[in-house]
Amino acid sequence: MTRYVLLVASSCCGLACGDPLYPPSDDPVPTDAPLQVGTPAPAPCRVGAEDPTSLVVTTTDFATGAITVVGPDGVVTPDVAVGSPDAIPYPAPGGVAVVHRFGYDFIDVLEDSSWRSLGQHALAAPDADSPNPHAVVFDDDGMGYVTLFGSASMLVFDPAAPPGEAVVDSIDLAPFADADGRPEASLEVRCGDTLWVSVERLDVPGGYRRTGEEMMVAIDLRSRVPYDFDADRAGGQGLPLQGAWLKQLRRDPAEPTAVLGLTSGIERIDLGALHSEWLVGPEAFADAGIEHYQQPLSFDVDPTGQRIWIAAYLPAAPTDCTRDPSECFDHAQLFEVDLTAAQPVLEPFGAPFEAVDRTLERVGDTLWVGSRQSDAPGLYRYDLTTQPPTLRDGPLSTGLAPYSITAVP
Repeated sequence: MTRYVLLVASSCCGLACGDPLYPPSDDPVPTDAPLQVGTPAPAPCRVGAEDPTSLVVTTTDFATGAITVVGPDGVVTPDVAVGSPDAIPYPAPGGVAVVHRFGYDFIDVLEDSSWRSLGQHALAAPDADSPNPHAVVFDDDGMGYVTLFGSASMLVFDPAAPPGEAVVDSIDLAPFADADGRPEASLEVRCGDTLWVSVERLDVPGGYRRTGEEMMVAIDLRSRVPYDFDADRAGGQGLPLQGAWLKQLRRDPAEPTAVLGLTSGIERIDLGALHSEWLVGPEAFADAGIEHYQQPLSFDVDPTGQRIWIAAYLPAAPTDCTRDPSECFDHAQLFEVDLTAAQPVLEPFGAPFEAVDRTLERVGDTLWVGSRQSDAPGLYRYDLTTQPPTLRDGPLSTGLAPYSITAVP
């Protein structure tokens, strides 16, 4: 039971929830924020780095943290910058933006190649003791848009501005919140002049109980006003998702206006047609022993859209994870899905390992996997020219154990 609490607290409280030690502020959150009725025009979506060649890895022992990089030549260079125990890297103009989440609440912008800090930008919100930033996406002008899991707002910041002056605006998402006043905003993707933000709708004071369907909220970046898809329903309305706890987004190789999302399965979220459907449904995950929505960890897809690779928690022995998930986080396992098959099946490959956050990334024909295995932590490389993928080498030392991996140009 102790292991389950540690794993779920580490992944959930960083990626998809706040922390009960720091409850939301009791100050009332206004819900009369401006909305525009309608839907955005379809546009191609940008998810992560285009044609990545390198990796940025945040590492931690859950007391301290650091940044490790992997160059195009595959050379791993540990400890190029200081991190924190809950840090997620994102591509940024000219470098990388490291989002330091709950309890740290700042963004560190690192220069490409030198990895020196160009500015550490503290984040705050009037309705939260800890705003708990979760993600950042940049527009063509270099402005960053930061989701705050612990606040009803998201922030707009200028990474070129001096620390203390970088936050230049906020966007009110209160109409999309549930009764606790926060919409629990997390992931985001930009499609032309529209920013899409995932909201989770959790009763945080009530123990993170789900209060409604998750959705993608559309925001017009020109006016910074969210869209309301249905003016006849109370509150703001967006694009509903099929599953629970959106953990990661990838581009859809088949449709530029769509993305793939990891929830209780893998969803194809068409942000142009405003429709979401299962690409790999929860029943395929359940057949592999992945029955609880917190078990999936991360995923990636090949450029042709024919294969998907997934990392997920599994129990040590078969058990009913829907009834009692406490035994279902014994170890992580890699899976491959052949999407050309008549029915998608999660085929396991590789050895069991330990992981916490976004633990795999594809770069070219290599699948990089970060393992926190106590006797062999580090990065492992799998050859994607074989099916299933075969282990090339590893562990390659990252200093502290890997936490989250992001591919960059």
